[in-house]
Amino acid sequence: MRILPILGLLFLFVSCSDQLTPAADLIDRSQEYHGQQVYETSKVLFIYRDKAYVQVPTSRGMDMYRTYTDTAGVQVRDIIRDNRLLRTENGQGTRMVDSVQQSIKSSINSVFYFNALPFKLDDQAVIAETLPRESIHGIYYDRVLVHFDEEGGGEDHEDVFLFWLHPDTGAMDYLAYSYCELDCGLRFRESVNRRIINGLVVQDYKNYTPEDATISIEQLGQRFADGELELLSMIENKAVQVIPILD
Repeated sequence: MRILPILGLLFLFVSCSDQLTPAADLIDRSQEYHGQQVYETSKVLFIYRDKAYVQVPTSRGMDMYRTYTDTAGVQVRDIIRDNRLLRTENGQGTRMVDSVQQSIKSSINSVFYFNALPFKLDDQAVIAETLPRESIHGIYYDRVLVHFDEEGGGEDHEDVFLFWLHPDTGAMDYLAYSYCELDCGLRFRESVNRRIINGLVVQDYKNYTPEDATISIEQLGQRFADGELELLSMIENKAVQVIPILD
């Protein structure tokens, strides 16, 4: 009687196929799709909300620059290097109290962080887990839920992220996050205007919020699929340039 061994093999196959793909594998595939190697070896320039941003990889990390002209006509240049903020106004260095300096750093870091996804999911503070797949507009997406270790997670270590990754390519089609700053809330982003610039995937986002502030981050995908999220804004990076600088 060979039927029992055959049934045992079938059971083993079904059980293995139901297992979730490890979060690290899903993240690796998404990073490869989005062009991590290009990101790590290129200068990236873009305009976001009338401010010019530049990131430059160096042997010690990523240098970040922001320049703009304020309402008084002052040319402002911010540089974050080695986690220190330097500001010049019309070419002259300026001093700031710690609270103002931290607020500026947080604002700049936030812009660069979202542009560095999914690449920043390699950070040591990231704690990632796989959730069951979820269908949005007929595609069953892999889902990765991300928390942050308090040590090394920065001032926003209590934030939570959720990523919907395309099952065939690893493309980051949707993401959501919780935040607590002056107030707390949830945001859901839908990727739009995806393009490839010198091997780096660049995408803009439609930025949504739930009407019901009590729902969990895991419920946002279904709420979006059901048309129950409110469109708040567009997140658009303009005049994007990707310039290789390292071998």
